[in-house]
Amino acid sequence: MEDILYLVHRIPYPPNKGDKIRSFNILRFLSEHYRVHLGTFVDDPDDLKFVDELRQWAHDVKIIQVSPLKRKLASIFGLVTGEALSNRFYASPEMQCWVDQKIYEQGIKRVLLFSSPMAQFVGGGKKKDTYADIHRVMDFVDVDSEKWFQYADNHRFPMSWLYQREGVTLRGFECAVAEQFAASVFVSENEARLFKNIAVNSADKIVHVLNGVDTQAFDPARPWLNPFSSDEQAVVFTGAMDYWANVEAVTWFAKEVWPAVRVKCPKAVFYIVGAKPSESVQELAKLPQIVVTGAVPEVKPYVRHACICVAPLRIARGIQNKVLEALAMEKVVVATPEAMEGISGFDDDTDLALVTGQRLVMADTIISELENDCPRAVESSRRYVEKHFSWNSHLTNLLEILKRKGCSGCNEH
Repeated sequence: MEDILYLVHRIPYPPNKGDKIRSFNILRFLSEHYRVHLGTFVDDPDDLKFVDELRQWAHDVKIIQVSPLKRKLASIFGLVTGEALSNRFYASPEMQCWVDQKIYEQGIKRVLLFSSPMAQFVGGGKKKDTYADIHRVMDFVDVDSEKWFQYADNHRFPMSWLYQREGVTLRGFECAVAEQFAASVFVSENEARLFKNIAVNSADKIVHVLNGVDTQAFDPARPWLNPFSSDEQAVVFTGAMDYWANVEAVTWFAKEVWPAVRVKCPKAVFYIVGAKPSESVQELAKLPQIVVTGAVPEVKPYVRHACICVAPLRIARGIQNKVLEALAMEKVVVATPEAMEGISGFDDDTDLALVTGQRLVMADTIISELENDCPRAVESSRRYVEKHFSWNSHLTNLLEILKRKGCSGCNEH
């Protein structure tokens, strides 16, 4: 079995948040076709207990624990060197030494990188590219530079300046990597199209590989224990609640949309379900008919027994797993256009999700749903997910990209 090096910016287990869901499923799939050498970072001490689990899918594992606060402070040095702060955050001589040794000792000729900062360990963005003879595939997932530009537009100075600067420097790095590597992969057709317009010299090497959903895990027929009271109409949002885009989304929803809903629907309760709620999210629990759960043993029961799942994201990139999972559970989903980017448009399932970015329209949509039979099962949503979001079919496409002959600088793509 051929060796492959897989470098991931965050430990790909457990698959309990967006990036880890994708990176884990890729790891599991790779293990069926390659002997995987996994290099990754741990930014949450709780995740260290899962390291041994990874050995089911990886021949060997290199784990480096990092302190987010210390790394953020260290990344500021990028302002002096002109580097993207994201790259400085993950800069690691220890990881670089392991990568160099592993490639040399194992004679590795294929490398998959997950998230752009990992490209620096195999020559990405460097003038002296010592790994140009290796077949390198970069899974950018999203156009991260665009995310930083969005952040800049939604913050005041000095953070707006810092985010704008990060967007500019990271975009230059992304384009350099795309030119150097054999292929650049994105999570949706929209993200790939956007990057083709940015990295025009590499457009022929830019592709998309969609996410999938474990429909057996997200099966509404399983006997999920109902976490809600019998007299509640639960409206549910799920996500990592220390992630700024999620924080902004629930804050906007709680203050701009929810007041109109609770006036008309006195049994409605807005549940914010996710680990590490920020202080501002915890403050939302003081508002009427809002519950902030914090970490829960299992998110699936909250989705299964919700009347409605909401995705009021106004800053979003790629494909939202929370939306796909709710659809797989046959839930009514009320979402902003940003949250549905890359999901809708495959066929004529008009009942797939109720999409609006206007606060009053969103409120009226939720009220109308709650005043009817609730919860209702949307069977077409699950059929849609089963048809369009199979991990196996999408990752088979990634496998073909990885198996192509030639090196990063070759034109056999």
